[in-house]
Amino acid sequence: MAMSGPAGQTVADERRRAFAVSRSFAFFVAKIAVAATLCGVIIARIDWSAAWRSLATIGWMPVAGMFAILTFTFFLSAYKWQILLKVHGIDYPFRKLSKYYFVAVFLNNFFPTSIGGDGYRICKTFDNGRSKASAIIAIAVERITGFGGLVLLGAGAAVLLAIDVGREISPTPLVALLACVAAPFVALKLRSVVPSRLQNVPEKLRTLHGTIAEHFDDYVRQPGRSLAIAAISVGFHLGVACAYLMVLRYGAEQSITLLEVMTVLAVCTLAAVLPISINGLGVFEGTFVYLLSKHGVPADVSIIPVVLNRGMLILLSLVGAVAYLLDSSPRRIPGSRSANSVSVDDSASG
Repeated sequence: MAMSGPAGQTVADERRRAFAVSRSFAFFVAKIAVAATLCGVIIARIDWSAAWRSLATIGWMPVAGMFAILTFTFFLSAYKWQILLKVHGIDYPFRKLSKYYFVAVFLNNFFPTSIGGDGYRICKTFDNGRSKASAIIAIAVERITGFGGLVLLGAGAAVLLAIDVGREISPTPLVALLACVAAPFVALKLRSVVPSRLQNVPEKLRTLHGTIAEHFDDYVRQPGRSLAIAAISVGFHLGVACAYLMVLRYGAEQSITLLEVMTVLAVCTLAAVLPISINGLGVFEGTFVYLLSKHGVPADVSIIPVVLNRGMLILLSLVGAVAYLLDSSPRRIPGSRSANSVSVDDSASG
């Protein structure tokens, strides 16, 4: 006979929680297996002795330049986060936000939580003097604008490449470009259209919509800061592309252009967003090596910048680890029962 009442409900809730945890763990194990398999395939197919010789011919200056650019993009992202908070009337010191950002990168790279570094940053800015929603929306807008900047650069580069070589332009990048341009205007229109359709929905949904609309108005009232956020989003991905180009073109002396690198990086980053691997490991690298081979770059050369990128991210993550250990405030790592990571090697954050 089935249990009923509060006790029965408690048992059912516990069973659902146990099932969710077990399913989450199974997804996490599957993602580890995919990442290990892809990395194994890449390792087996690369001539590492040739790759080492290629790295030796690059020299230390392009590598140092790549590291400097990637480090700069970290601080650029922290500055963008500061502007996003200021749009909502929240003022945090740049130094503190930079520290939080480095810690977030550490959490994204070494902790299998679903919220990871984004959740850490949200928690650190909860007590902001306005609302908890402001902390969440700032991170959400950061991710959305970063993704939009990536698509805008990748699609724009693809269109310019097609024009340069005289090929027929695919409709995909054109649609992506139009979507990026139209998105802010569509959002502005929906702000006034949706409320009239919320007459028969739960109060919580109406409240949520009102909160989002209120914060959206912050961006409308401050076009200067809104444009700065968009410019930083594009500049972030442009900087990453320049870091790769420095190693490939000026270090390994490959005849590849910035437009080609931007197109490849956009596709690789979008592929790595797929929740099939841990932090995009193996997905990003394999896609990058494959696409660069289409531009005449051998695998033993194209593997160098992605390996350097991973190594530099780990090194910068260790800075975040030190900051995390020295943080005297409560250090609970946000997470949930899902195993999907929000961040993908932080190259899509922008």
